[in-house]
Amino acid sequence: MNIETVTDPLPLVAFELANATKRMAAEIERRVLADPGSTFVARDNMGSIVGAGTVTVYPDAGHGAFAFVGGMMVALHARRQGIARAIL
Repeated sequence: MNIETVTDPLPLVAFELANATKRMAAEIERRVLADPGSTFVARDNMGSIVGAGTVTVYPDAGHGAFAFVGGMMVALHARRQGIARAIL
C-alpha cells in the first residue's frame, strides 16, 4: 500500500462515488483544491485507490496546535487493514 497526496480531485471523486459516498462531487473537489497537500489517498499494489482522507494541521495560534480530519473513506473490501490509520 502506498499513501500519496492528491493533486487531481477527479480520481478521488470517482473513488468516493463508486463507494456510495453521500458527498457531492463539488464538495470533494473543493476539499482537494482548498488545501493542496492535505488530502491523501491509499493505493493498493495495483495502483487502485482503496482509501482517502483529509488531514489539515493548524499550527499553534497561542492555544496549541490542532488538526481537522475529514472525508475519511475506505473501500469495503479493504477495511480492517490499517488503511485509515496509515492515512492519518
